[in-house]
Amino acid sequence: MNITYLKLLQLFESFASAHLEIKRFKSDFLEQLQNFGTEENSYPIFYVVPTPATLGGSTIFTDMNQYSFTCYCLDIIQEGRANINPILNTTALVLNDFHKWLKDGEIPGIDILTDSVISPINNYALDGLAGWSLNITVEVSTYSVCEIPFKDSPIITVESCDVIYAAWKGPTGPTGPTGPTGSTGLATKNIQLSGTGGWVWGSNDPFGNAASYYDVTFAQPFSSTNYTTDLFFYQGGGPTSGTGLVGWFANSVSGLCIVTFDNKTASGVRIWINLDIPTLGSVDSIFNLKAIEIGES
Repeated sequence: MNITYLKLLQLFESFASAHLEIKRFKSDFLEQLQNFGTEENSYPIFYVVPTPATLGGSTIFTDMNQYSFTCYCLDIIQEGRANINPILNTTALVLNDFHKWLKDGEIPGIDILTDSVISPINNYALDGLAGWSLNITVEVSTYSVCEIPFKDSPIITVESCDVIYAAWKGPTGPTGPTGPTGSTGLATKNIQLSGTGGWVWGSNDPFGNAASYYDVTFAQPFSSTNYTTDLFFYQGGGPTSGTGLVGWFANSVSGLCIVTFDNKTASGVRIWINLDIPTLGSVDSIFNLKAIEIGES
């Protein structure tokens, strides 16, 4: 499972949204914390700041990345500082809950590397915030060189990869060129689907977000469910004139776009996107599914 930076943030936000004490969540650079902390009156807040990351960070498994963050949990100090110790107590417990959730929650593809230290924060920002900060480093699974998306044929210079595209077809989407047959007999294909057909809006995706889904049936099945998936999104005229973005991305429609998959079988998969795709299709959006079978001889 490829755990991207945006997927990590989405998981962190899911913790904050479900926690009974946390009222607001955001992730950005440290200089934006003061604006976020004082723009509303709901507290405590949970704020995540990225710090340097290590790609291929493990000395044993090079397909792991390490991401580090400083997490702030802050509340507003009342006049006379009468609530300073209750603030420190509650915000420390929230960060301890977050650490335990990462360490003991058995989240697939994510491991917290070390025990973490929390540091007290006193009288931060103009309105006077207090609480704690937590430094964490998590190791997450990533992908191999065989899964790098290219415009045309995959460019592999170090190792040989069998890269196979599973076809899915929209009502008006043009068929891409057919390439050589892979080891499992599935021809290389790249077929587009416009946003105007086949999507259903209004259900909740596996993360609980309101989303559109599309049930894909592959033109030729895989030999097993041992494949990975990525979704490309093109705004405008598609891959020749639009901007191709893979997996999780920010777009002009509604902020973060979350892509996930379930109901995986050898012959198809369900795609979820937390956007109203039937409405979005009116601006000529184009989607491409890429599925790569791995571990097959």
